[in-house]
Order: sequence, then structure tokens, then C-alpha cells
Amino acid sequence: MHIIENLIINFVYAAFGILMTLAAMYYGTILLDKMTDFDTSDQIKAGNTAAGIVYGCLLIGISIAVGQVVAAGLN
Repeated sequence: MHIIENLIINFVYAAFGILMTLAAMYYGTILLDKMTDFDTSDQIKAGNTAAGIVYGCLLIGISIAVGQVVAAGLN
């Protein structure tokens, strides 16, 4: 029974981590748009490769950071 409890707890941690990551990505994108004087999504649509690279790095960085926090909480 102890194994089943651990599986359930780890599943809840993972689901919570996914939700936290999506929320952090959403708010990180908003913060990036507020920090710059241009709209990131418009620049990416216009073909600005540098804006796309910055945006991708932002999302990867947030994902790694939140993933480490969630992984630290897993049993």
C-alpha cells in the first residue's frame, strides 16, 4: 500500500508542477513584453529570429527552474 500512496502523491506533484510551469510561462511572457518596448509575439510573426531565440530561452529557463522545484518535492 505504501507504493500506491507514493505513486498518487508523485502524480499529484507532477500535475501541480505542470500547472505551475504553464502559469510561470504565461506570466513570464507577460513580464517579457512589459520589459521590452515591443510585442514579442508580433516580432516573432514578423520573422525576428532574435526575439524568437529570447522567447524560447525564457520558456526553457522557466521550465527548468520549475521542474527542479517540483523534482525536489517528489518522494
